[in-house]
Amino acid sequence: MSIITSLRLQDWRNFTEFESSLNEGINYLVGDNGVGKTSVVEAIYYLAHRKSWRTNHPRELIRRGQLGSYLTFTIEDKKYVLKLTRGESIQLSVDGKIQTNAAILNKLLPVLLFTFDDLQIIQGAPQFRRELLDTTISLVDQEYRKLLVDYKKVLRTRTGVLHALKKGVVSSPNLIDSNALVDNASSNTLDSTVEPFTNRHSPATNNSAVLTDITYQLMVIGTKIMLKRLEFFPQIEPLVNRYYNYFLGEASQVNLLYQPSFMLKGLSAAEIYDQFDKSIKYEQNVEIHSGHNLFGPHRDDFGILFNHESTKHFFSLGEQWSMALSFKLVQAELIKHQKPLLIFDDVFAIIDQKRSLKLVEILQESPQVFITTHQLSKDLSDNQKVIQL
Repeated sequence: MSIITSLRLQDWRNFTEFESSLNEGINYLVGDNGVGKTSVVEAIYYLAHRKSWRTNHPRELIRRGQLGSYLTFTIEDKKYVLKLTRGESIQLSVDGKIQTNAAILNKLLPVLLFTFDDLQIIQGAPQFRRELLDTTISLVDQEYRKLLVDYKKVLRTRTGVLHALKKGVVSSPNLIDSNALVDNASSNTLDSTVEPFTNRHSPATNNSAVLTDITYQLMVIGTKIMLKRLEFFPQIEPLVNRYYNYFLGEASQVNLLYQPSFMLKGLSAAEIYDQFDKSIKYEQNVEIHSGHNLFGPHRDDFGILFNHESTKHFFSLGEQWSMALSFKLVQAELIKHQKPLLIFDDVFAIIDQKRSLKLVEILQESPQVFITTHQLSKDLSDNQKVIQL
């Protein structure tokens, strides 16, 4: 179990320096807006992921006018220092010894984050729910994570081919790099009813042929992703119900409804692949004309139903917040053996006192939690670490 016992920030965001001891259990960061509460938990998140959820530009993490930032923290009496420079290089040292790879922090600090933006799970476009689904399954299924990487490669290549065909380009040698991609997939076929791509003898020599080959790869890998999604919903639905009903304080029924980009007439690998194939063939001219991939896991969604009604249309903001929190707590439940560190940024901004107390009760069992808030009632702060900024 990795507990951060101290944290020091130098030239991070607007901090010249910030330093504090940290406890097991819940650590509250309390202060007015703009004092840097989120910047502190952002630093903790950055330690684990070497990226921020607030910016895609690492230079913005370094205080203006400085050449770099230093994040110093202690775990089990070992001193870790992570240095970020304006050149966006990252250097990690442990007890003064430079490490060749900062990725060792991935396993040392499994971190899960909840922010106001997670309300998009309920309110937002399908991409937010897909991201939640992909992140959640990837926590417990390494093969799924690998399939996503392979699928994105194939999808990018197919998009390039569609754009080339849209412009009337017959051959694009720089795009004919797709043949190797299928070897990165977990396996090349779904079953004996689907001809293996690797059994085809001649490589594609023009964009139309490349489109045929890359579409095959898209469907094989995409079908595997869809199968794993279908298998996963029944696993997480009871957990979502448990947490949401706890917040609600009464029995109710939450259902998760998978909504793929094309109609499913069967749930076997061959049936999904067949319908995938028919959908693409029927609309392939539309895909070429638009330059977009219209079918596949990248366009899937799922509905969240509460007592058979869509949560998107009638839930109050507090209820949406509770549902989004439930999904995040499910993630923590799935990897509880890893004892993840949990971050909740401004979590009390919307939910009422009753639900706040229930959340804190759930989090009592977590090894280490960080919660930012504008103000804190005594009911919540008893026997907890409070860091006033």
